[in-house]
Amino acid sequence: MTEQDRFDPKFSEKLPEICYSTLPGDEKLIYILRGENGCHVSENSSKKPDINRHMADYHNRCRGVSKAQEQAMLHGCQSGWDGPAADPGTYAPQAVHAEGLPELCFSTLPSTGALICIKRGESGYSPSDWNTGDPARNRELADYNNQRLGVTQAQRLAMEAGSLYGWTCPAADPRTYEQTPQLMGGMSI
Repeated sequence: MTEQDRFDPKFSEKLPEICYSTLPGDEKLIYILRGENGCHVSENSSKKPDINRHMADYHNRCRGVSKAQEQAMLHGCQSGWDGPAADPGTYAPQAVHAEGLPELCFSTLPSTGALICIKRGESGYSPSDWNTGDPARNRELADYNNQRLGVTQAQRLAMEAGSLYGWTCPAADPRTYEQTPQLMGGMSI
């Protein structure tokens, strides 16, 4: 870690004290401590790589650790903390349309009607703790929460597309869904 980073007030926001990941190659569950070289294999590591990835995602989500921060921590512990590999900005998605999108919105899964949360810049979604099991009620909850957050329908649609197809695709731009008035031609007398 460079001296400049130690005195940068935003440095502590860039990298968390601890994060979880999976070890490239054998996919064991690991945890990484900021500033330490190497990583530690977790006692909870499973023999099933999918479970380890899920556990790493769960632990990081509980701690508010983004995918970009996880990647930076993983590369920092492997190749050193002062290079660009340890900067989360290197891995953050370059969202072209993010300026018009909220940080969070609610929606429902088309297949089950389950209530979900979508975070700007992240692929996929998170299940909501407020899911009722009733698709119609979940749709009402999504609309209500979005209204309280100031999320428009165009923004919700753009967030759904961004989480599925990437945040740089045209469908992730809320302007794609905004209604433009149809102008009628005519003559002036």
